[in-house]
Amino acid sequence: MSQLPPVLPHGTMRYKLVIVVLLIAVVVLGVGLGLAIMPNPIFKTSSAPSGFTFVHGAVTVSSSLNPKTIEFRPTATDTLSAAISSGGNFQITLHTSVLYSVSVHGPVSPDTGNLICNTNPSTIIPSGSDYTQNFTC
Repeated sequence: MSQLPPVLPHGTMRYKLVIVVLLIAVVVLGVGLGLAIMPNPIFKTSSAPSGFTFVHGAVTVSSSLNPKTIEFRPTATDTLSAAISSGGNFQITLHTSVLYSVSVHGPVSPDTGNLICNTNPSTIIPSGSDYTQNFTC
């Protein structure tokens, strides 16, 4: 004579179902909070902190001089500068809504100094979190 396996009461099946539902809810809530609260470079719009603007662009010089830096001079604080890559690109973080006069500088030379030119445009006022501006001279 064979014995039948014991039948599980209905309460145990409901208990397992409640545990599965709770686990799914915890995972969904954790992922949602993780995407909303934690820093995530995929959803990030700018690397500039509040009150600053990420400024980037290209510098084109019509002379044979090799530009090395681009300088941003505000009226109230110290001059800020960024290196110009061999491809003519630059990037810098500046204060938002501040007027800057801009100039391009090259290698220091005893005969000519290091100013290559004042740029066109000669001034900028960065706004927003990301600002693209190309300069020529």
